[in-house]
Amino acid sequence: MRRHSWRKCLWIACLTGISIAAHTNEKQTVSIPASSPSQTIDVLPNGDFKAVAPRPESAKTLSERFPQGWGGSHASLRPDGKIEITNYGFLSRYLALPADAKRYLLKIEVRAKGPDGEKIRIITKMKKEKVKWCELSPEAQTFQYTTEVAPFESGLFLTTSQTKEPVVIESVRSSLVEQKAESPVQPAKK
Repeated sequence: MRRHSWRKCLWIACLTGISIAAHTNEKQTVSIPASSPSQTIDVLPNGDFKAVAPRPESAKTLSERFPQGWGGSHASLRPDGKIEITNYGFLSRYLALPADAKRYLLKIEVRAKGPDGEKIRIITKMKKEKVKWCELSPEAQTFQYTTEVAPFESGLFLTTSQTKEPVVIESVRSSLVEQKAESPVQPAKK
């Protein structure tokens, strides 16, 4: 089991790393300004897929241009600016998480549509893989995913298709909010 998990993680990291590294020219970590500790951070920039770049030769995407910072397999940028995933493909991006000792709550919203009854998975790969299954419909829906982020954690975001039929990802939005430390329970005075 351990060997299989290690190989699976290495395979996914190689596939997504090549595509992501080829599309990303930005700093991979973010920091929260000291002036506003409750500020929300977008850890999946370009989730509306507006900033595009030419596809590098090493990328596994199908279109000549693809959203900057994003990678994938069997994924293409449609003329309307949305991502189409076919043939059990995936869309991926490095999570630009702060490198600090704070705990955060990560919220991700994926707006997608596809064949009625088919499914996609929303996955975060950090210390542990966390998965949410979402059932598609021909009309676009917003799927929400929430997970806790431990101190100094980093990882990948993936959306995978579970069908050969085209799945359309319209947008991906994220927010990272610092979790307040719970105050210790004070013993009752006698």
